Amino acid sequence: NLANNATETLTIVCQVVALGDLSNYANVTVYQNDTNTSNNEVNITVKSLPIVDLNITKVVDYGNGTVNVGDYVQFTIRVVNEGPCDATNVTVIEKLSSLLNMTSCHVSEGGGSYNVTTGIWYIGDLKAKASVSLTIGATVKSNGTISNFVVVTSNETDTNTSNNNYTIDNITALPVVDLNITKTVNASHVNATDSVLFTIIVHNKGPSNATKVNVTEIFDENIFKLISNYTEAGYYNLTGGYWYIGNLNANETVNLTLVCKVLIDGTFRNYVNVTSYENETAPGDNWAEVWLTAY
Repeated sequence: NLANNATETLTIVCQVVALGDLSNYANVTVYQNDTNTSNNEVNITVKSLPIVDLNITKVVDYGNGTVNVGDYVQFTIRVVNEGPCDATNVTVIEKLSSLLNMTSCHVSEGGGSYNVTTGIWYIGDLKAKASVSLTIGATVKSNGTISNFVVVTSNETDTNTSNNNYTIDNITALPVVDLNITKTVNASHVNATDSVLFTIIVHNKGPSNATKVNVTEIFDENIFKLISNYTEAGYYNLTGGYWYIGNLNANETVNLTLVCKVLIDGTFRNYVNVTSYENETAPGDNWAEVWLTAY
């Protein structure tokens, strides 16, 4: 029974389990005659929109936290649609660092395609509970700090945006060089009191520029007397027994010439060694020697 001018309310809470237009119809009737039946029914329509929960992760395989120029680094990005609906127009922004050069790229089955120029991995449609992955191989082409950030989006409303992006820990890329040194003498057999010309050549094969390049070149002043020296890079210090070059760019070559007077007779060995601040990839050619016999 409903008294005159009284009101009653019914509240129903429902869970939406399907997409589309959801219609609901309600109608009221009474035992008595109703003087206005036009307001005895109501119909509402609610549009059910899809929702998704996209989850993106990224794993980097590069060793112990640092890499050298020339090393290989592998990135694996995985996207999971936790549902409950299928996702459409799924897109991942994955822009590689300018310090890297991509050497390989593999997308799992149904994972769309990756454009290295734009840095966009287009997945397209991704069903609920499905996952896809992208694996990128790259070499380190320059030293510095490698950072990387990925983010995934879709047409649908995402119920948890906190897992739509992922940032890797920064990777430190260290410079490496391959210094090569050679030494020659213009005559291997001379007379005591003759003058000889030593030539030392240092070449940086790269791939990085070298800094604090230094050559050990020690002369025994009981055997040789330095008459003159010339270098186009740095300076030679006779007392300290070193040729300080300083900076030497990748693929750059410098030389030092030394004119010495032989003071005594005998057979003598002269040894030189080159070092730099950077890691050396092939230390076997960082030294050289010449032999000289004076009569």
